[in-house]
Amino acid sequence: MTASKEDISFLFEDKKPALPNFPLKHLISEYKWVIIPGFLGLSFLVLAFLTIIVLPRENHDVVFTNSASASAEISIHVDVEGQVENPGLYSLKNGDRVEEALVAAGGFSANADRIWVAKRLNRAKILTDGDKIYVPSVEEINNSQQETNNKEQITNGGEDVLDSESDLVDINIASSAQLDTLPGVGEVTANKIISGRPYDKIEDLLNRKIIGKSLFEKIKNLITAE
Repeated sequence: MTASKEDISFLFEDKKPALPNFPLKHLISEYKWVIIPGFLGLSFLVLAFLTIIVLPRENHDVVFTNSASASAEISIHVDVEGQVENPGLYSLKNGDRVEEALVAAGGFSANADRIWVAKRLNRAKILTDGDKIYVPSVEEINNSQQETNNKEQITNGGEDVLDSESDLVDINIASSAQLDTLPGVGEVTANKIISGRPYDKIEDLLNRKIIGKSLFEKIKNLITAE
């Protein structure tokens, strides 16, 4: 009995084992206690990566940029007094110059000594926090010069009261009024100094008990005995 080809063809078929047919919904339901913790763990790792590595780099760049721009806006406080239109305390930007402070104060008043300003005030100087600018009047400068001239011209009987080299008061020839200009010396002490003349050296004031030690320490660098 001869078998036909159809009868033996099943011997040559490549039969593969059938795979179980599990729907996705069934898989999720079956393994949800594995899938959900795994998903949460992966999400946590991604979030940690972004927080620790990526975001700090981005924030660093932003902070650096903001710091640079904020630096230019830092305020300094400058006191502007004297012969300006609106004396007072002004808030200016970091890097501003004396000129900006003068403008903020309204500029010079009519009595400002502009010659002094031109010679002494550097309007291009960069200000720092706590600076003070004072603009004198013409009268102030004139009075100051007059006082200097008077000091240089003080005489007693044609003799110089001030030493020509060091501007020291000569206790042997100074008048009571001139001795009274010394710190701590009043009319009574000045008359005692005059009564004790002549002096060979300034220490005689102390040795003769004309004045006390504390007063001598105050005036010893301002007097001479010629």
